[in-house]
Amino acid sequence: MNRFLISSVLLLTMLLGCVAYPTTRSYFEPNSEDGVLTATSGCGYHTTKLDSLVREIGDISIQVIPEYLEADNLKVTIFIKRENDYVSFEPESVVLDAKSVTTSGDENQTQLKASDITSSLQVPTKSTPYYGQWYVLTFPVAADELNGISITLSVESLALGENSTNDLVFRFTKIAKQDFYYNSINC
Repeated sequence: MNRFLISSVLLLTMLLGCVAYPTTRSYFEPNSEDGVLTATSGCGYHTTKLDSLVREIGDISIQVIPEYLEADNLKVTIFIKRENDYVSFEPESVVLDAKSVTTSGDENQTQLKASDITSSLQVPTKSTPYYGQWYVLTFPVAADELNGISITLSVESLALGENSTNDLVFRFTKIAKQDFYYNSINC
């Protein structure tokens, strides 16, 4: 009976191309006061799918997506889109405020600049009618050592014109939550 059940589940999984299972996800949960909570993927985690922040400033949309990978340096993706042109942006001036707790329970806060930056640009097409800019910033600190992060884009680093006179701050707190993961060949 057990063998039949396992065989049936495997056959259905292969035919449907779908995987689903309960899990615990550790990630950087966004602070809803800093923008609109947004999912970075259509499939994947269910409970924790809203794992990035988007802020609209005039005709510019800025999305900040921190990546939590145990034992890897923290990576933060910044995606900027606008309908009529690229936005002038200096990713080297992005500041990360990293919060951690020592083994003795003391809280540390450190300001860091990215040690590595990669970028790509997208021109408008029929399916994506906007200019897109991706910046992946790698910071010299292991993501699993952090309890919270705050990413600051200064007014000087981002040409927003008269749309904003304040620095843009995006805050996230590391958390582990029970979740349900699902994926399929259609995602």
